[in-house]
Amino acid sequence: MRVVEMNVTPIAVPDPPLRNSWGIHEPYFMRVIIQLRTDNGLIGLGEAPGGGATAAALQAARPHIVGLDPWQLEPLRVTLRNARLYSAFEEACLDLIGKEAGRPVSDLLGGTVRRTSHSRHTCSIRKRARTNGARSCRPKRWLGSRNAGSSAGASSASR
Repeated sequence: MRVVEMNVTPIAVPDPPLRNSWGIHEPYFMRVIIQLRTDNGLIGLGEAPGGGATAAALQAARPHIVGLDPWQLEPLRVTLRNARLYSAFEEACLDLIGKEAGRPVSDLLGGTVRRTSHSRHTCSIRKRARTNGARSCRPKRWLGSRNAGSSAGASSASR
């Protein structure tokens, strides 16, 4: 299996501007999607943070990528000497390796630790503030916690 084609696509993902101690950030964030196609028709995807400069750097690495055996990543790491660029190509190559082997990438990296992942958020109810019409956010409860009724996830042993 060899890489025969590489496509680099910069994208802008909407991200509502939030005020922080540095001001307000842009209303989007930039990513570059890498698509590697192999001689046996498999397509591997990778992602890198950044915009035009990152896309140009990834395009500049094309001579090292086309013709690459995705199973042989160490020569690519030594050649690129840029962790951010290498990680994007590594992600796409691991996707290709997993597809060829018929296994999830987690198996290639040592095995799955957990099959499900619980998520928690603290902003489940929004009510209008009485003062100026702005929205305030108050946590309803900790989702996925064993002590859903307790405040801030404190365990019953600590009370």
